[in-house]
Amino acid sequence: MENLISIIVPVYNVENYLRKCVDSIINQSYKNLEIILVDDGSTDSSGKICDEYSLKDSRIKVIHKKNGGLSDARNAGMEIASGDFWGFVDSDDYIDSDMYSVLMENLLGAEADLSTCGRIFTYDGKEIPKYSENNPVTLSGREAVKNLFLSNSIVNNAAWDKLYKRELFDDIKFPVGRLFEDAAIMYKIFEKCNKIVSTKKQMYHYVQRSGSISNCKYNKNKVMHQVENRVSAVEYFSERDSELKLYAIIWNLRFDIPLWCEAKPNDEETAENIFRISRKYFTVKAAGHLGIKLFVKHLMFYAFPGAVLRRERKK
Repeated sequence: MENLISIIVPVYNVENYLRKCVDSIINQSYKNLEIILVDDGSTDSSGKICDEYSLKDSRIKVIHKKNGGLSDARNAGMEIASGDFWGFVDSDDYIDSDMYSVLMENLLGAEADLSTCGRIFTYDGKEIPKYSENNPVTLSGREAVKNLFLSNSIVNNAAWDKLYKRELFDDIKFPVGRLFEDAAIMYKIFEKCNKIVSTKKQMYHYVQRSGSISNCKYNKNKVMHQVENRVSAVEYFSERDSELKLYAIIWNLRFDIPLWCEAKPNDEETAENIFRISRKYFTVKAAGHLGIKLFVKHLMFYAFPGAVLRRERKK
């Protein structure tokens, strides 16, 4: 008998996208699913659509709750999930019909704790060319954390293109009120894994829409929460693993200048915080992993930040 997969879908005001999302889940070739739709206080017809689907398919459970944000909705779904394996799908996205079959096959075949696949960016219904071959590669948990921090593109921070053994979340929840909440926990999830299996086969359709968090205009929390996620990773590994702490510092240094440039014209206080944090965690050893170009850019950044800003704006 197939293992039960609990798929958690946070739902908030996505009436124009929700049916395509849920249809893609219920039509999976992998049939032993528990589909948890969490209506996070929607003010449009999304909640009614959830109830409509629950009457059509006995595998669907619906939670209606007060609005608490994406993390709170995912956590609520996790509270009632009964599968030994978990997955997450965002309600404005959709998935290929064989996604969970492939993820489960790869996970069991590699005796892994987590299985991940590729994503397809969708803009106004148009998609990038598709990579369809399933050639899975395996990483240890430590290798996956390093790969994540170095952005070597085998693994990523997203919660939704993955299949997890449920015990990976035994002491982990998504941080409520935090933007980019996936990045706040994924390195912890990876660290707990003995083995991770990844395929480039693109099966998750990541829909880009105006007004979403990732496409909104300047937002102080959007910038600082990214910084805080990376600082938290440094602090997390400080007492646990000196090598992974070094890689967490590298993760900070890869993004500090772009985030500073984003904040500087809009919010001097936030820009100053980013500058201070960057200098605090900068080390020659960590910067050496970035390559000479970025290493020199950081030295210029600390000595002549205005010049760096002007140069970045010209790009």
